[in-house]
Amino acid sequence: MEALKPLLQDGLTLPELALRFILSNPDVATVIPGMRKTRNVEANLAASDKGQLSGELLAALRRHRWDRKLTPESFAAKAKRKLASFLPRR
Repeated sequence: MEALKPLLQDGLTLPELALRFILSNPDVATVIPGMRKTRNVEANLAASDKGQLSGELLAALRRHRWDRKLTPESFAAKAKRKLASFLPRR
């Protein structure tokens, strides 16, 4: 996250950056952000109203992406651990 802070300009916050980044993806139809307080709802609505990030900022963010190769085995193992965390322990 520290590496992204230099990209925050004009009052842009990390949560706003994250939400607008997701909204900038044309493959995303719905975003359900977490909100605990009224000010979170207001901030999310304001971020959404600002629309997509600029092409320049999206290009800068791409330099920070993490390309990882998921395999069926790695996905299955992670899903199994997650499901096990919800089951009662014996």
